[in-house]
Amino acid sequence: MALNKVWMANHDAKTRPDHAEADGQEVGMDESFDVGGEQLMYPGDPAGSPGNIINCRCTVYYTSVQSLESEDEIGKALTKYSKTIPQLAVTREEYRALLRLKR
Repeated sequence: MALNKVWMANHDAKTRPDHAEADGQEVGMDESFDVGGEQLMYPGDPAGSPGNIINCRCTVYYTSVQSLESEDEIGKALTKYSKTIPQLAVTREEYRALLRLKR
């Protein structure tokens, strides 16, 4: 399974503008984030300037990357599965007939 990483900033009065702007930036696992013109692999990365990393409260979360091939496989499986499920919806007439039976 392939993963991407996503920069997540804390949104309050203390958040640096560059970090707020980087919020939601999604990159590959081996790629760096562009934060205020600096290339950071993660929040607090020592490669960054002190003004960009000291007391940084940002974090990173990960998302899975699905290839088109796997999406096609999932779609095919769902289509096959949905054809095996019986129709659950009833018509208005069938519903009225069910109500009459319960009386």
